[in-house]
Amino acid sequence: MGRTKTALSNNMGSTTLDARMMVTQHQKAAAAVIVRAFEHWKNKRARMPQRSHVGKAGRKPKSAATVTLADVHAEAAQEAREVSISDEEVESETEDVSELVEKYGEYKVPEGCRVLAPPAATHEEWVGMCKASWWKGKRLAHLWDNWGWADSTYKKKSKGKYEFQYVTGDEIEHYDHKLNIADYGVKGLWVVTRDARDD
Repeated sequence: MGRTKTALSNNMGSTTLDARMMVTQHQKAAAAVIVRAFEHWKNKRARMPQRSHVGKAGRKPKSAATVTLADVHAEAAQEAREVSISDEEVESETEDVSELVEKYGEYKVPEGCRVLAPPAATHEEWVGMCKASWWKGKRLAHLWDNWGWADSTYKKKSKGKYEFQYVTGDEIEHYDHKLNIADYGVKGLWVVTRDARDD
């Protein structure tokens, strides 16, 4: 008690002084108990309130977004605009493709991959099926006028074009493509590949 009762605690009552003395004498043991309790608490599983409160299992599910008739018509009109490619534009693109293939050669399929057959018979059919779900597990190989063939992955559809991600070393870039079905093929402007093991 003599070590506990100092000039700063001369006015303490005997009960308070006894309690402080007990803490002072056993502080190492108390610290060890606290450390063990903390480690035990850390190793316990995360709290899951939904298991404790029956009938209140987590957040309320979000309601599905409603699609209006106007949205359906707007999407149909957009797809119709994408399909309407003029004969002059198609002829011009065909000439450009022939020049590029002559310059860079046809697409060389990487080992372990295979090129898919044309995914659709018409461009209209292709526009309807070209969605994120269709591109799962597939890659686009596109012929560029400045560096030849390059592989990429599908990101999203935007304003009648399709956005793809190209990775070169540490650089990641995004480019849009029209992907006219008439230009499909190893001697064309683009092809779709997938892992041969997925067959």
